[in-house]
Amino acid sequence: MIKNKKGFSLIPDAYGIVLFLNVLVCVLAYFCYGWDIRKIGETWTHSMWSLSSFTLGILMTFVLGYVLAVSPWVKKMLHAFAQWLPVKGIYLSTFLMVAFLSLINWGLGLVGCAVLARTLAAIKKDINKTALVMSSYAGFIVWHGGLTGSIPLIVSSHLNPLKHITGTIPLSEMLFSSWHLGLIAVMVVFLGIASWILPYVMKEQNTKEIQESEVAATTAPPIRRVERITTLFFCLIGLVNLIYIVQESVLIDMHVVNMLFFFVGLLLHKGWTPCLAALTCGVKNIVPIIFQFPLYASIAGLLEKTGMGNDMAHFFLQFADKDNLSFLTFLSAGLINLMIPSGGGQWVIQGPATMQAVAELGASFPHVIQALAWGDSWTNLIQPFWMLPVLSLCRIDLRDLLPYCMYYLIISGVVMGAYFLLWS
Repeated sequence: MIKNKKGFSLIPDAYGIVLFLNVLVCVLAYFCYGWDIRKIGETWTHSMWSLSSFTLGILMTFVLGYVLAVSPWVKKMLHAFAQWLPVKGIYLSTFLMVAFLSLINWGLGLVGCAVLARTLAAIKKDINKTALVMSSYAGFIVWHGGLTGSIPLIVSSHLNPLKHITGTIPLSEMLFSSWHLGLIAVMVVFLGIASWILPYVMKEQNTKEIQESEVAATTAPPIRRVERITTLFFCLIGLVNLIYIVQESVLIDMHVVNMLFFFVGLLLHKGWTPCLAALTCGVKNIVPIIFQFPLYASIAGLLEKTGMGNDMAHFFLQFADKDNLSFLTFLSAGLINLMIPSGGGQWVIQGPATMQAVAELGASFPHVIQALAWGDSWTNLIQPFWMLPVLSLCRIDLRDLLPYCMYYLIISGVVMGAYFLLWS
């Protein structure tokens, strides 16, 4: 950790970073784009609530995932897994588990990361708690290559705003192509090795204890029989309706996933009384997101309205040719993701310039689209926004986690960059 002479950390926390980014974008809009202060203020204010619906979906994904993860059956399963898992190789095991969950659903991977790390840390007393949290979170990097990757899902549906350029590209040419499955395999192998050697690279032990869930200490009143029967009947109807929606839906989005978490969570808790107790605890852990998401929405609004995001993409694209376009798209997406922690939002801002370059250069749409998606997930390793629920749940400070973030960021960046250059 970098400290000044008085012992205070010079590394800003997550709140300091988002405030700095807001000031930076406003200053650039004033000096580089000629916007007056009034116009900047109006755009900043109006953009603050532009992602309210998306924010609510994100919050519900985490809270409902938390309710699911702390249900009695899941907690028993996690504790059994933690007891069985040997200390040697524990970082590799947590990385692989979270990567598997993230490929299925990003919300499940994010929540599973925090709950798994906290469960293991409570049982395995002789491990580096911070390294354990980071090795778990590193598995989250593969989410945009999984079944709920937002950019590939948008491109493959009729909802794609750039359909006039890209056309409708099936998932078989993006997520399920041999080229992309090879990328996932390479990432899992190299980051798995990085997780295995992590205790030898980062030898400093972190003695901070990760606190147990408040739900565990909550003594909810006994569940009445009528409550159990009513809950079971209600959830069965809801799940049948969900199956019908999935069959008829073209795009399975976070709202469908949240419905699944909602009904399964109620079933596992066997009633709404213990489920509400878990929900109350989960809400406490998303306070940082509630505070920060409007601020990131303001940044996204200014990047879009001023054309700053488009210009950032064009800066990289001016050096592009058919062979290196995927690589440069990956780098630019990683940079823009630091200010727009939303795959869908990044597609709207960065997508037009990038897809136009693909059409002009005759490059591969699926390859460049996946490069944009992986660039978005790459810098999530140092993007404080997505770490917030994990940090809050595990009681870990961002400053303690930063050396491990940079470790995984450098390794994953080199691996993905080389892959996009060699197999573009």
